[in-house]
Amino acid sequence: NKTIMHVSSSKGKGAFKVRLRSNDKIQFLMGSGSLTEINETMIDDATSGGNWNHFAITVQSSSQGMTFKSYKNGRQHKTRIGTTTNFNISRILPSETGLTLTLASNAGGGAYFTGSIDEFRFWKKARTAEQIYNNWFVPIGGGTNKHNSNIDLGCYLKFNEGITGNSTIDSRVLD
Repeated sequence: NKTIMHVSSSKGKGAFKVRLRSNDKIQFLMGSGSLTEINETMIDDATSGGNWNHFAITVQSSSQGMTFKSYKNGRQHKTRIGTTTNFNISRILPSETGLTLTLASNAGGGAYFTGSIDEFRFWKKARTAEQIYNNWFVPIGGGTNKHNSNIDLGCYLKFNEGITGNSTIDSRVLD
């Protein structure tokens, strides 16, 4: 199991993780102590075809429970609604300040992801199916003092933006 993204609290009291399983499935895990409290397979054929793919996962809490949706290349792949007491997001999310976001590894190291990530977007609000479909293949701009675009974008990493011509430098991430 190779970790793609791991968000954990500063005191270990809540986390969620996205990982690539050895069986070619992308899995979402969330929990207050044990990450097995919520364990959802979101994409069934993540690396098939050897082509670049875009994956999106949304998690949204409502009075019915938690709704999990996954998308592959802008098209909705899977929807799951969790309704048991395990799916109470206020019980699971970190309650203290200070979160750690780790890409391509667990927060404590290990379970390293090997592969290519072109960009990474973390939204503070669930994107709609239409927003994902219309924007999965285009760069995202940020806001300015005069323009409030994408104010729900929490983190955007656009990797390898340009090259230097020096292969030692270009073999690493340029951000």
